[in-house]
Amino acid sequence: MSAATMARTPQGRWRLHAPIFRLFKLVTPQEGWLALFLLLASLLVVVWTINAARWVEAPSLAGVVVVGALAGTLVAKLRGPWLAWHLLATLGGAALVYWSTAALADSEGWIDRFRELNIRLELWWNTARGEGIGIDTLPFAFGLGVMGWVLAYFSAWAAFRLHNLWLSVLPGGLALTSAMSYLPDDFAPRLVLYLFVTMVFAVRMTVLQREREWRRSGLTFAPGQGLGVMQDALLLLVPLFLLVSLLPIRTDALEVVKDAWNNIRAPVQDAEGGFGRLFAGLPSRRPHAFRSFGAFLPFQGTISLEDEPLFQVRTDRELYWRARVYPVYTPQGWIQGDVEEADLQDALLLGEPRRDRRTVEVDYTVTLVYTPSALPVSTLPLEGDLSLEAGAPPPFRTWLYLDPAVRDDPGASPDLRNAWDPRRRAQALARIDGEFVPRGGGDLSEALVQLLPDDVVVTHVLVQRAEETSQDIVQVRSDADYVTALQDAVGAGRLVAIHVARERVTPPDILYVRSTGELDRGESYTVVSQTSAATPQELRSAGSNYPGWVTDRYLQLPESRAMDRVRDLSSALTRDMPTPYDKARAIQSFLQAMPYTQTIPTPPFDADGVDFFLFTLRRGYSDYFGSAMAVMLRTIGIPSRLVAGYAPGDWVQEQEVYIVRDLHSHAWTEAYFPGYGWVEFEPTPGYASALAGDERPLPVEEGGLGGPLGQEDLQEILEADLFGTEEELSQPQGLTIAETFGDPLSTQTIIIVASSLGGIALLWYLYHLLLVWVSLPFGPFDRMCRLGGLAGIGPMATQTPQEYTGRLAQRFPGMEQEVALLGRQYSRARYGHKELEEDEREQLLRAWRRARRQLLFRVFVRTRPQAAPREETPDTPESPGR
Repeated sequence: MSAATMARTPQGRWRLHAPIFRLFKLVTPQEGWLALFLLLASLLVVVWTINAARWVEAPSLAGVVVVGALAGTLVAKLRGPWLAWHLLATLGGAALVYWSTAALADSEGWIDRFRELNIRLELWWNTARGEGIGIDTLPFAFGLGVMGWVLAYFSAWAAFRLHNLWLSVLPGGLALTSAMSYLPDDFAPRLVLYLFVTMVFAVRMTVLQREREWRRSGLTFAPGQGLGVMQDALLLLVPLFLLVSLLPIRTDALEVVKDAWNNIRAPVQDAEGGFGRLFAGLPSRRPHAFRSFGAFLPFQGTISLEDEPLFQVRTDRELYWRARVYPVYTPQGWIQGDVEEADLQDALLLGEPRRDRRTVEVDYTVTLVYTPSALPVSTLPLEGDLSLEAGAPPPFRTWLYLDPAVRDDPGASPDLRNAWDPRRRAQALARIDGEFVPRGGGDLSEALVQLLPDDVVVTHVLVQRAEETSQDIVQVRSDADYVTALQDAVGAGRLVAIHVARERVTPPDILYVRSTGELDRGESYTVVSQTSAATPQELRSAGSNYPGWVTDRYLQLPESRAMDRVRDLSSALTRDMPTPYDKARAIQSFLQAMPYTQTIPTPPFDADGVDFFLFTLRRGYSDYFGSAMAVMLRTIGIPSRLVAGYAPGDWVQEQEVYIVRDLHSHAWTEAYFPGYGWVEFEPTPGYASALAGDERPLPVEEGGLGGPLGQEDLQEILEADLFGTEEELSQPQGLTIAETFGDPLSTQTIIIVASSLGGIALLWYLYHLLLVWVSLPFGPFDRMCRLGGLAGIGPMATQTPQEYTGRLAQRFPGMEQEVALLGRQYSRARYGHKELEEDEREQLLRAWRRARRQLLFRVFVRTRPQAAPREETPDTPESPGR
């Protein structure tokens, strides 16, 4: 037979497709394609949920998951060095995720996109290692891709290599329930769908496990029995899930479930806090009953405040209610920083008290409607009717080196930098033979005490002992006289450096207050707080001699060009203001002239939040106004900080209480005035201030600033080329979420289209491989037996081929000749060892095509498998005549 003739014959086609068949058999899981399809369907439900959440513009998770599942299935089938296969699959998955995430970068060209992705991942990693805030969403998109790949790969490998049902479905279930924790209730049907698909998958895997056990035991079963069980399972599961979804939900049962879920998640609360710090730029998709103020306050985009009541206060004064104070500013938001927690009453007894003038004490009673992490209090709490724990910054500590070639800590406050200035040190200390000694004689420890500020003490010294190259740290004993202990430590060797710490102040610089016990909804507590009653004239006379413990922290700013621009604006606004108080009021009035809105874009990942607000956005809500005032004050040398909490609330005359709701969530600024302590300012427009710094509100004329800034001054500042143009303002800011199919040439679209075309091609190939391309002479009869089994008319072990075809002829009138021909040719070839002629092959194929159409129709219209008689035992299609 010629090659051309062989290519035309069915047997020739089969031989040509043999390599493809072997490859297809290699990648086909032992459990079959239906099991893989159900596993993929469960994973794609998770992908569908995450994509619908629209947290970020993510890589094609569907494509990543499909490829990951296929890779896990292939590795499960392979034999040999399994560790090498896993490593190869991991490298391939990493490359796929890396490439698909780089496609989301803003740069032009793939090289620049890869470079940008590397930079942004490195910046995020540095943030994770430090204490910063991450608002870039691209690392989150990268993490989604990695988790999608790992989830799909491990689930498929566990299902088809370990044959472990739980390991294959639990990862997807955990991923979905974790995502649901951050999503609204209308996403619940997706969880129901996931449970339905996984239950069908569990039925399929259980049936296959039973079939394997039967084979090992030597038992036989009908070919279509497994699919019949699947059909019965669907007939049971579909009505069951429909009934569950339509049942009414008891709200009290929901509360029990929520409490149980919260208890389960309790051990990972700290991890969730870290997650929120690193991915602060993600939009919130789940409505919360209130804004919570944790250890960091990122610059967010649009917020939505609810009308839910949070607590009520019984007091005779209108006060602001702080939840947390933020000393540390970063371009992405505010950070609480390191804290030391101590009982409030014990903390008030430590150190020398600071006595602020013009203060009053107020008492108030708060009744909680929700359970907060930090109790709402007013200004500086002094005592309460329950045990209170206060969080305060630890004393500032740093190493100071005597060698002028070693640079000192740039974060040290001005008084410490001035005291340790190299020229001042050179006037007090001389270096002789590499050792520092006081000029004019005397003791070195006394010279150090005279150099340092009064509230700074030496806690350790770094010395190099005689005839030794190593250096030792010697502690200054705290149980002895300070000067004597310092002399002993300094005398231990040649002095290299000293470790200094600021003495504590009382009352401490409290950042937040919480109860040492559990406070439930409905419980009350009473607190006495100290508030400022200083008048504007007194604050103008306060001066700028700030204590060191204030300048240690509250002048901190990142070094950047953005801060230079903010400093230029602050200097322009306050250049004619004689006192720090007047400067603060000038900045306040400037900010109050800006529009207030809660609908704004998130700052770009590489932008400074305050710079973005002042020069590009020029609108926002209290977080931005309070931050801008605090940073602008710091740029001109006035210690300040951001305070977050709640405005006074709504006064209810009948109950004589203030009702504070979520919509009263607020942020404002505090500036420090020597002798008067922290004084509050309200820079947010539209708020009737009850803060100490605003007892005499400045008039703001319509369309202008008023107050200490004249219109001519304002116009000159606005024309100083510091602000963005209207064209710049019209451009979208920040990292927006693109539509799923917005770009027809996007990576996601290409992968989805390619996957769809590949799926269609795969279905076409499977159909031809299983039903069209048959090997002669046995293939048509074998396929007829398999389709007959799926249609409920499978062969029985006691039947010969002629008896079975006769049974089919009775069920399908009009195709008696076709099925008889298939059975006759099968018997001739198997038992008579007869070779088929060319015309017999063509007749056999025509008969098979007609019989196939009838059998396929019967398979599709079949409602349930036909029950076999008790005395009949189904067998495989090859059983007739054996």
